[in-house]
Amino acid sequence: MHQMTAEEFRNALDQIGVTQAGFARLVELDERTVRRMAADDRDVMQPIAILLTIMIKKKISVAQLLKLMDDDRDPSSFGDQRVKL
Repeated sequence: MHQMTAEEFRNALDQIGVTQAGFARLVELDERTVRRMAADDRDVMQPIAILLTIMIKKKISVAQLLKLMDDDRDPSSFGDQRVKL
């Protein structure tokens, strides 16, 4: 798998309908780390790239991901959810 670029990372977040801050909460990363990946100040972590790629290719929404993880957090708390997969 190729290294996900900052642009691809930002586009992926947009495709799954989450904000950078919301994604940080979703995957339990520091918000600054996510902002740095989005700004190309840090490489996108490979596990993060894999998760986003799977979510997009398999059309897994944040709500579906949370359900798969037996996580009872509210999907709307991670961003605007404007794009439904």
